[in-house]
Formats: sequence, C-alpha cells, structure tokens
Amino acid sequence: MAVSPRKRRRRSPRKAKRASTTEWLRKALDTWPKKAAAAVGGALFASAMSYFIGADFWQGVERKVGTAGPPVQITTLTDVDRFDSDLGHFPEFIVDRPIDKVSRPPSGNTPDGRYGWAKEMGGVDASASLIRVVVSGKANTPTLLQGLRVKLVERRPALDGTLLTYTGIGSAQSVRYIQVDLGKSPPTLDYIGAEGKPEDHFPLRVSESEAEVFDVWAGSPRGDQSWYLELDYTADGEQGTMRIDDDGKPFRTVQVSSSEDSYFWFGGRWRQP
Repeated sequence: MAVSPRKRRRRSPRKAKRASTTEWLRKALDTWPKKAAAAVGGALFASAMSYFIGADFWQGVERKVGTAGPPVQITTLTDVDRFDSDLGHFPEFIVDRPIDKVSRPPSGNTPDGRYGWAKEMGGVDASASLIRVVVSGKANTPTLLQGLRVKLVERRPALDGTLLTYTGIGSAQSVRYIQVDLGKSPPTLDYIGAEGKPEDHFPLRVSESEAEVFDVWAGSPRGDQSWYLELDYTADGEQGTMRIDDDGKPFRTVQVSSSEDSYFWFGGRWRQP
C-alpha cells in the first residue's frame, strides 16, 4: 500500500511574528548587560581620568590643538543699578527728544532705575560713564593680568538733545578705581589709588577662585566718543589680549555743551537750572 508523504504544518503569520519578537528580546537581554557595563565603565574611566589628571591638563591640551578659548572670563556691567561702587557717580543722559516727550523718572531726582529708563529712550551717557569689569580665571593655575588700556574707535561732533541731570546730590569720592580721560588724544588710562593719585597696580593674578574687580570711570569726553578697553594677560607663558566692551559694541560717552537744554526733576515736574 502506498504511503502518502507527510504534509509540513505551516506557521501562521501571527505566530511567526511572535517568535521573531521573542528571539529579538532574548538577544537583547543577552547583550544588554554587556553594553550597560561598557557604558558605565567608560563613564567611570573618564571620571577617574579627569580626577587624577585634572581639568588643567585637558585645558592645556585644548590650547595646544587650538580649540581652547581665552584663559580669562570677563563680565562687564554698565547699568549702575546692578552694582554698588564706592565711586560717587550720578548718571546723566542726553536723549534725542524734547522734554515734554520725556516721562517721569523712576525715582524722582535720584539715580535709582534711571539707567534702564534712559536707555529705553535711546539715551547716551553724558559727561562720564561708570563701568564695572570683573575678571576671573578659568583654571586653577594663575593667569597674570599685565595691563589695561583704552582704545578710541571714533570721535564725532557733540550730540544735540536734552540733558537729563540732577541737582544737589553731592560729589565724587576719592577711592581706588580706573580713570579714563577721554579728553586727551589718544585717551589715557590710570589706576587711581586710595589717596586719589595714579599708581602702578599691574600685574595682577586671577584664577578660578580669584577675581579682580575694576570700576572704570571714563570722563572729559570731547564730542561724541566711542571707545573700548583692551586687557593684556599671560597664561602658561603665552600672551594674549581681550577686548572689553558693551556686549560687542563700543562704550559711548558724549560731551555736554553749554547750549544743551538741561533739566532736572523736582516737585513733580522737569525744571531747568
């Protein structure tokens, strides 16, 4: 008697898909511990290398291959409401609008809040500018600050407009600060000591844990002047220079002329001296 061949049972698509998924999951579970161990091991190795070798080593490597930035960090504050200075300074501004278009100042005849208020109207520092510069290092190894100088960008004719000023609020004090004389050609810069006289103060040392703070007072402008500062430094035997400005733009200080319309706030309205 002839025997018919045995038929092979065909697996349904749903069962085949389930088997494929099961096989993938089994392989993933087999390899996952190895991948996780490798990732954790790599992270621990990198952490250990950073701990034993130190961040300064990697920063040195970056400098050698040209990928590192400057070794100092500079923060510039131009709004006098954001810092307290021993230097007496009362911010005046020239605005390009008539006085009847100027609103009430934020705090009457005091300087509080005037910087942002005047800048929103396009106001420019009149007579003088006060700027705080904070310089710190980026590594444990020290960086030497070798000197600071002022650079003139442009001198234009005096700016016409309305001068917003004060009356009867005191005078400047004699403290330690950087004084920029914009009236000289070229402008000059001096470190003023506790006695109110220029003195030699550089070089200075900064690091990750040490910072230097400069209050820079720039006055006696001739016309409408744009300017910035340059800071020279030495790190690991290499010299460099960093520009200090107003968020990428030069500082700007304008002369007050005798023909300027001058106003101060008193008794709830703007008055002329």
